[in-house]
Amino acid sequence: MKRQQQLIHALVKQAGTAGVLSNPYKLSDLLQAVTSSLTVDTGMPVKDLAFAARGLTMNSITFSTLPTNGTLVMGGVDYERVNPDATAALGTALNSDNFASYLKRYPANDASHGL
Repeated sequence: MKRQQQLIHALVKQAGTAGVLSNPYKLSDLLQAVTSSLTVDTGMPVKDLAFAARGLTMNSITFSTLPTNGTLVMGGVDYERVNPDATAALGTALNSDNFASYLKRYPANDASHGL
């Protein structure tokens, strides 16, 4: 998960500095390259989301993941154990548009480390 966040962080940072997010042609090329390498929800309008995010800066983006309680190994595969209480709190925070209070209790991941 950390590496995925680092990749997204680097892509957004580079796209913002190169004027990609404000140029529909450059944005289309970037999204085509990125979405061919990633699995995304087929119902998610990636182009619309990226165009709407064109004014964002790295200072206004918070990276977070579904809260977990460590890992579980089954059949040689690592699985994340979901923290049900923190996940319920995340849902409440998102539904009430109060993510800041959630982050006070469950700090966000810092995806900028290692970049």
